[in-house]
Amino acid sequence: MSKFYICTFGCRCNQADSGAIRESLCRKGLEEAASHSDADLVVVNSCTVTQRADQQVRATIRVLASS
Repeated sequence: MSKFYICTFGCRCNQADSGAIRESLCRKGLEEAASHSDADLVVVNSCTVTQRADQQVRATIRVLASS
């Protein structure tokens, strides 16, 4: 069974969107992974307003891509 991992940055709206993505993927038969390293699919859902938040998202994506 394929596994997915969702990493969410941003407001409550992004959190709700990630929840909808999670539900959709589960309905399609995917299983949520405990960590990105266990996942076949990684979704980064981000909405950044500040430069600091943007830097955090970029740093996280680099970590996810390198592992």
